[in-house]
Amino acid sequence: MIIRKIMINGFGKYNNKEFVFHKGLNCILGENEAGKTTLLWFIRGMLYGLKGGRTKANGEQAPLKKYQPWSKGPYSGTLEIQTDKGEVFYISRDFDGKNLNIFNDQYVDVTNDLLLSSDMQPGDVFLDMNESCYENTCFIGSSGSGLSIGDRKDVESKLVDVSETGFFDVSLANAISLLEDLHKKEIGVTGDKRAGRDKPLPTVLQRINELDGKLLHYEKIKEEIIILQDALDDVQIQIKVHEEQIALLAAEEEVLDLSTSVSGDLVTIGILKDIALSLGENKKMLDCLKTQEKAYQEILLKLSVFADETAETVKIPGKLFDRERLYRMDYEKALHAINQYDIEKDRLLEQLKKYDAFENNKGDIDTVFDLVRLLPVFDRDAQESIAEKREEQEQEHQLITGSLKKTNTWMVLVVIGLLGFLGMTVWNLFSLIPVVILLLGLIFLLIRKRRLSNKKNHIEKLSSEEITTPETLRFSSTAQQLKDTLRLFSCPTFDFFKRRLSEYKSLLNEIDAITYGQRLQNEAKEEKCELLSDARIKLSQAIAKFKKDETEQAETTLRDIDSGWNEYVHTKMQLDQCSKRKNEVTQAQAGLLSKMREEGYSDFEDLDKALPLLVSNVKKKILYVKEKALHVENPDLKSVVLSLSKMDTRSAGSLLEELSVKNKKERDRIGPIHGELKIKGTKIQRDLEGLWAEYEGYKNATEELLLQTETKEQLLLQEQILHETIRQLKRAGDDVKKNFYQPMSKKLNTYVDIITSGKHNDMKVSEELQVNASGESGIKNVMDFSTGTVEQIFFALRLVCIEMIEGEEKCPVFADEIFASFDDRRALNTLQLLAESNASRQIFLFTCRMREPDMAKQVLPNVNIIRIN
Repeated sequence: MIIRKIMINGFGKYNNKEFVFHKGLNCILGENEAGKTTLLWFIRGMLYGLKGGRTKANGEQAPLKKYQPWSKGPYSGTLEIQTDKGEVFYISRDFDGKNLNIFNDQYVDVTNDLLLSSDMQPGDVFLDMNESCYENTCFIGSSGSGLSIGDRKDVESKLVDVSETGFFDVSLANAISLLEDLHKKEIGVTGDKRAGRDKPLPTVLQRINELDGKLLHYEKIKEEIIILQDALDDVQIQIKVHEEQIALLAAEEEVLDLSTSVSGDLVTIGILKDIALSLGENKKMLDCLKTQEKAYQEILLKLSVFADETAETVKIPGKLFDRERLYRMDYEKALHAINQYDIEKDRLLEQLKKYDAFENNKGDIDTVFDLVRLLPVFDRDAQESIAEKREEQEQEHQLITGSLKKTNTWMVLVVIGLLGFLGMTVWNLFSLIPVVILLLGLIFLLIRKRRLSNKKNHIEKLSSEEITTPETLRFSSTAQQLKDTLRLFSCPTFDFFKRRLSEYKSLLNEIDAITYGQRLQNEAKEEKCELLSDARIKLSQAIAKFKKDETEQAETTLRDIDSGWNEYVHTKMQLDQCSKRKNEVTQAQAGLLSKMREEGYSDFEDLDKALPLLVSNVKKKILYVKEKALHVENPDLKSVVLSLSKMDTRSAGSLLEELSVKNKKERDRIGPIHGELKIKGTKIQRDLEGLWAEYEGYKNATEELLLQTETKEQLLLQEQILHETIRQLKRAGDDVKKNFYQPMSKKLNTYVDIITSGKHNDMKVSEELQVNASGESGIKNVMDFSTGTVEQIFFALRLVCIEMIEGEEKCPVFADEIFASFDDRRALNTLQLLAESNASRQIFLFTCRMREPDMAKQVLPNVNIIRIN
């Protein structure tokens, strides 16, 4: 970012003043009190505002009051800036009204778009650093490098000032310490009762616990009130219900008394009616019973044969018949079994005819098994003899093959020798002798080769043919004998022979088993025949006892005996019952006559005349009872009245007595309960009044708890924010130590090397913000360097800090009288450094001497020099 122009309406000594600045180095030249510092404060105020407040102890006023216009004009101004992206903005600020507006190059107000919160300033947006960071890095005032350093403490103080940018551990530690003190002071520590006794959070938490206890107590009271109110409502409902029940029971009692009287009258009428009716019926019944008794006696006379018998003796013929039938069935079963055995034996003998070969050649069966056992042994011997023969043929074949190879080799050699002699140019007798010998040798070899080839072909032919040995002949003979023997049994294979032999033996076993079964069944048949004859004799004797015709079937005879006995027993029982009933009726007749006389009636005619009058009186009483019963709700009682109106005392009598007992029990039960409920309701009412009086403080406690809870949440939120801030600060300090010190030392060495012309380039910034060096003089701490060198080192450190902390925008650098303790060469080197390493940065150099502008012209011919008078 660069500052292109400033327009001061009124600020300190300036009134309607305008300054234009260039990119690069701007040198503001003016004498003391010419307004250089005022111009610096105007730029700073436009970017970050001016702070007000009271005058300090040393008499220094707050900036907002200190730089009020001398002319009493408007306390305002405008700052025109251009970002590195080429965007132009106008910052307009009224320091009196504290009004701030930012316009773009189209003069559109974009303040709300850029400043996202009320506490944000234009410097936060365009320089990407807060006011504290700006003051301790980009602003190098006259109290910075121009300060006379007398001892190390002053220089160390400057290091602390640098660290207050927020990127160094010293200021972080102070900030963390301040935040922790603020936490203890403004919030308190919940775990330490003594330290947090008067602090907000422990006090609030303690009060909330007290209020929770009170509210818990009030909640219990409220629950008791609800329970007691419900209980009171229940009691009042029960009292009302019981009063209604008492009234209903009184009405029911009246109806029950009337119904009891009516029921008694109806019973009396019923008794009299029953007496009159029973007297006539009893007379008829006695005549009928006498007739029945005579008929039963005649039947018993016909069945006198059963007179001396019992139920057990009558059942004897039936038991004997069942035994005879059982023996007959066993005998028939034995005959049937014998017949089945005969059929089965004939069938098996017929099947046995298929196995006549086994029956006629039993001696050859063992021969077959012997041959089968020998045949594998003979087969193994035959195979072994064939293998030996094959091995002999193979060995002979190999010998002949070897001889053939040797013969062929010799033939090749002889042919070569012949060709050699035939190629000779000189022929004589001596030269023909070897040729003849070689020809004879070749003929011999050809004859030998032919013989060997014939012999080899003969061996190969033999190897392809079947080999015959004594062992193979023995095996073939045995196999043929086995086939001939199996042919006797009509069996193609030994397995078929074994299956047929097994079937043959199974048939023989079945025939033997059937023969044994026939013998047993014949013995059982004889035994059952004797038992059957004895049972028939006993059955005939038992039937003859009851004088029945023996020509009839036994089953018919037994049914006649059973029916006769049943008829005899039934008739005898009917006769006994008839006699008993006749005696009962006779006694009842005497009792009815006695009871009629007790009711005041001498005879049956007198009773018959009095009954209609009694019935008429009872009906009138019933109508009155029905009228009273309309006011009761008991369905059983209404049913009783309805039954009485129908003259039905049988269903009403027992129910009427039961209802009377229930009515009395219910009245005895409800009366005391009703009294107890009234006492209970009075007691509950008194308890409710006491609880309501105690519950009056609930609303105040609830409101106070809500306020205390809100306070607690605010304090906890503040505590969370403080903890998070402390954590982030510690984390930032760790990041600085890890990521900034090493590159800071490297860049610092580069800048100090340029400023000091290569004399010092071994600087190192420690984590304690101490700048150390090691050189020829052996000095390890830069505090032991000269004052000018220390100022130059810390100026270079400021430049390093600016480059390391600035964001995307290049921050303008303001240097106010920084070359006071610089010699000419190092001042020129410093300007050269600013020109080369910060060519794209805007630099404001405030000075009261011509040396700096003249040097600046040597470094930068187009330097912008502004004179202030």
